[in-house]
Amino acid sequence: MNIKLKKIDAKLINLPKTSLVISKSQKAIYRYRKGFFKLVTINIISETPDMFQLEIGEFLEGDQIAIGGLGLLKIADVFSKDSSNYGHSH
Repeated sequence: MNIKLKKIDAKLINLPKTSLVISKSQKAIYRYRKGFFKLVTINIISETPDMFQLEIGEFLEGDQIAIGGLGLLKIADVFSKDSSNYGHSH
Protein backbone atom coordinates (compact mmCIF):
# COMPACT_ATOMS: atom_id res chain seq x y z
CA MET A 1 0.00 0.00 0.00
CA ASN A 2 1.29 3.42 -0.92
CA ILE A 3 -0.40 5.38 1.87
CA LYS A 4 1.38 8.53 3.05
CA LEU A 5 1.09 9.33 6.75
CA LYS A 6 1.64 12.52 8.74
CA LYS A 7 2.42 12.41 12.45
CA ILE A 8 0.24 14.57 14.66
CA ASP A 9 2.58 16.95 16.46
CA ALA A 10 0.45 19.98 17.39
CA LYS A 11 -3.04 20.94 18.58
CA LEU A 12 -3.74 22.69 15.26
CA ILE A 13 -2.63 20.89 12.14
CA ASN A 14 -2.55 21.84 8.46
CA LEU A 15 -3.27 19.05 6.00
CA PRO A 16 -3.44 18.78 2.22
CA LYS A 17 -6.92 18.48 0.73
CA THR A 18 -5.85 15.06 -0.61
CA SER A 19 -6.36 13.76 2.95
CA LEU A 20 -9.97 14.98 3.17
CA VAL A 21 -12.83 12.49 2.75
CA ILE A 22 -16.21 14.07 1.97
CA SER A 23 -19.38 12.02 2.29
CA LYS A 24 -22.74 13.81 1.99
CA SER A 25 -22.38 16.71 4.45
CA GLN A 26 -19.70 14.98 6.53
CA LYS A 27 -15.98 15.75 6.33
CA ALA A 28 -13.51 13.23 7.71
CA ILE A 29 -9.93 11.97 7.67
CA TYR A 30 -8.37 8.55 8.14
CA ARG A 31 -6.56 8.23 11.47
CA TYR A 32 -3.88 5.56 11.85
CA ARG A 33 -3.55 4.19 15.39
CA LYS A 34 -1.83 1.01 16.58
CA GLY A 35 -1.87 -0.64 13.16
CA PHE A 36 -5.45 0.27 12.18
CA PHE A 37 -7.10 2.99 10.11
CA LYS A 38 -10.37 4.62 11.19
CA LEU A 39 -12.47 7.24 9.43
CA VAL A 40 -12.86 10.14 11.88
CA THR A 41 -15.29 13.05 11.40
CA ILE A 42 -13.61 16.46 11.69
CA ASN A 43 -14.46 20.16 11.87
CA ILE A 44 -12.42 22.34 9.55
CA ILE A 45 -11.25 25.61 11.10
CA SER A 46 -9.97 27.25 7.92
CA GLU A 47 -9.06 26.26 4.38
CA THR A 48 -7.32 27.36 1.21
CA PRO A 49 -7.70 25.80 -2.25
CA ASP A 50 -5.01 23.19 -1.44
CA MET A 51 -4.92 22.90 2.37
CA PHE A 52 -7.20 22.87 5.40
CA GLN A 53 -6.63 23.32 9.12
CA LEU A 54 -8.27 21.37 11.90
CA GLU A 55 -8.02 21.25 15.66
CA ILE A 56 -6.90 17.93 17.01
CA GLY A 57 -9.34 16.68 19.62
CA GLU A 58 -9.60 12.96 20.35
CA PHE A 59 -6.19 11.99 19.04
CA LEU A 60 -3.49 10.28 21.06
CA GLU A 61 0.27 10.55 21.02
CA GLY A 62 1.56 8.40 18.16
CA ASP A 63 -1.56 8.82 16.01
CA GLN A 64 -1.01 9.65 12.37
CA ILE A 65 -3.23 10.95 9.58
CA ALA A 66 -3.35 9.48 6.08
CA ILE A 67 -2.53 12.32 3.67
CA GLY A 68 -2.08 10.46 0.40
CA GLY A 69 -2.89 7.21 -1.36
CA LEU A 70 -6.38 6.98 0.15
CA GLY A 71 -7.96 5.03 -2.72
CA LEU A 72 -7.51 1.59 -1.17
CA LEU A 73 -8.62 2.84 2.26
CA LYS A 74 -11.85 4.23 0.80
CA ILE A 75 -12.62 0.99 -1.04
CA ALA A 76 -11.83 -1.16 2.01
CA ASP A 77 -14.01 1.10 4.17
CA VAL A 78 -16.99 0.76 1.80
CA PHE A 79 -16.71 -3.03 1.65
CA SER A 80 -16.29 -3.34 5.42
CA LYS A 81 -19.67 -1.62 5.91
CA ASP A 82 -21.45 -3.28 2.98
CA SER A 83 -23.90 -6.03 3.86
CA SER A 84 -24.65 -7.07 0.25
CA ASN A 85 -24.16 -10.66 -0.84
CA TYR A 86 -21.77 -10.81 -3.80
CA GLY A 87 -21.90 -14.60 -4.23
CA HIS A 88 -22.92 -16.33 -7.43
CA SER A 89 -26.66 -16.85 -7.80
CA HIS A 90 -29.25 -17.53 -10.51
